Amino acid sequence: RQVVGFVHPNYYSSGYNILLPKKVKATKWDEMTGQTICAIQGAWYNKPAQEKFKLELLAFAGTAEVESALQQGRCIGVLSDDNLINVQLADPKWADYYMPLPTQDDAPWGIA
Repeated sequence: RQVVGFVHPNYYSSGYNILLPKKVKATKWDEMTGQTICAIQGAWYNKPAQEKFKLELLAFAGTAEVESALQQGRCIGVLSDDNLINVQLADPKWADYYMPLPTQDDAPWGIA
């Protein structure tokens, strides 16, 4: 903040969450313990989510591979940035999915 001026209020905030099919009835992260969840390799939230909630992550290089694995039933959901999940949920393609869990590690972002 001494070097760069940030515009306030914060641009937005984001954390991580899981995109789940509506047939998976979950309201608590503890219900995901031991479940296979698809993810993008190298995402900052993979390790904290895996450690905190004991997820079995199946990580892929790109979103196309993640979506394919989800559709094939290789995982029950997708670990992702909650803002990205909200964008996906606005697309009719994802009408049978939702984000029922509370977002984790929400952090503010700023424009400098």
